[in-house]
Amino acid sequence: MKRLLLLLLVLLPVLTMYAGPFRPVAEDLFFSEYVEGSSNNKALEIFNGTGATVDLSQYKVKLGSNGGAWSTTYMLTMTGTLANNDVYVVANPQANAAILATSDVTSTVTNYNGDDALGLFKNVGGTDVLIDVIGLYLTDPGVGWPVAGVTDGTLNHTMIRKPTITVGSLDWVTASGTTPENSQWIVHPIDYITDLGMHTFTPGGGNNTATPTFTPAGGVYGNPVNVTIACATPGATIRYTLDGTTPTATSTVYSTPINVSTTTTVKAMATAAGFDPSNVATATYTFPVLVSNLSALRSMPADATTVYKVTGEVVLTYQQAYRFQKHLQDATAGILIDDIAGVITTTYNLYDGITGLTGKISEYGGMIQFVPSMNAAPATSTGNVINPIAVTFAQLSSDFDDYESRVVQVMNVSFSAPTGNFANGLVYAATDGVTAYNIRTTYYDVDYINTPIPATPKHIVGIPNSRTDGDYFSPRSLSDFIDPSGSVSIPTFNPPAGN
Repeated sequence: MKRLLLLLLVLLPVLTMYAGPFRPVAEDLFFSEYVEGSSNNKALEIFNGTGATVDLSQYKVKLGSNGGAWSTTYMLTMTGTLANNDVYVVANPQANAAILATSDVTSTVTNYNGDDALGLFKNVGGTDVLIDVIGLYLTDPGVGWPVAGVTDGTLNHTMIRKPTITVGSLDWVTASGTTPENSQWIVHPIDYITDLGMHTFTPGGGNNTATPTFTPAGGVYGNPVNVTIACATPGATIRYTLDGTTPTATSTVYSTPINVSTTTTVKAMATAAGFDPSNVATATYTFPVLVSNLSALRSMPADATTVYKVTGEVVLTYQQAYRFQKHLQDATAGILIDDIAGVITTTYNLYDGITGLTGKISEYGGMIQFVPSMNAAPATSTGNVINPIAVTFAQLSSDFDDYESRVVQVMNVSFSAPTGNFANGLVYAATDGVTAYNIRTTYYDVDYINTPIPATPKHIVGIPNSRTDGDYFSPRSLSDFIDPSGSVSIPTFNPPAGN
């Protein structure tokens, strides 16, 4: 017995030496990345380092705006499961294509600014228990909170949790810190999203295989791509999946570039001798569903998720700087582009033709909107002729969807109170002699603002549009108010749709 004990005492240091470093796991989920970028480019990343798959239905993210209480409206109840060493990305529905391609879900809980608090909650015995927080609850800092010595670090910055953090914090003052050394967060410049969709987690001090990287990065693509996966750790073996599941020891070993031609989520994990497994890297490559014209586009679900590409040519009939909005139409229908993120950078003139428009459909206030996912090509034609469709206010009232976002003309319109001048954003009661309807000065910077409201009947050209408070008819310029001088020409479209 003494000999056995002596042998164990001799071997114990050797066994300990080769047992490898101790790797603590995270106590629970926590915020691993916070993106407060330009426009609506906002996202949250939540990391699971618990060592086991987690049921996300037990977790919520809540927003506390401007020093207010946790919102019951701007709140996300998560769904599904999250594998160990994986992340869950929540993006703003109007974020740019790169952020949306990395996201697992879109939610209005990301309608935050730098002075809004965010809480991660877990259901414990039927009660939502706060387990991590960004910002100081019930406090409005004015603009943003300082983080790691960066003034207004929560405004116009990306913050990434340090790799050694294993648990969320309810003490924001301590977690945010006053220097880069004592903060739990690393602060990056505005719109930094290089690490979104992956989190480096080295709770024992750092002996993980490097997280794999993808070239090209995930995003929206019009043509097939060859995806290369790399790992900075020498001799690492990379395993990957193409169905969105987390790679395991039996997953396919990466050896050559992967040809991706349909919407695919690629996940990769690397292992190397002497190192712990890497964190899981994720990239989604989105390829649009092809539709031939705007009528086909409008018939698709307005889910703000599916990406569509209009293969036919559409014509620009109005544009304004506000939210980079554009009205487009072809021979079949019209649609509003709401491009608050400024995705389309190509410059167009009125009545230019645009081909290959790519993006997602959403709905706001009952109006179908198109949110671009990628920039559009230069004009494929110029100087197209759009003859307004002759309609009555009765037709707009009964068949609004048929005319929404298309250029139409209503004859013999009289204003009910023709006094004073037009002003932005106001509603003016009008009639075509048979049916009453509301004309709204929806568009900014139009040349008839501050001009007199017509006291005599006019033929008015404009675009039917809707808001949360109703349907409206909006002229685009002073030239859209026409003195009656005969009949309206039969509506035509030049060139024909698809040319």
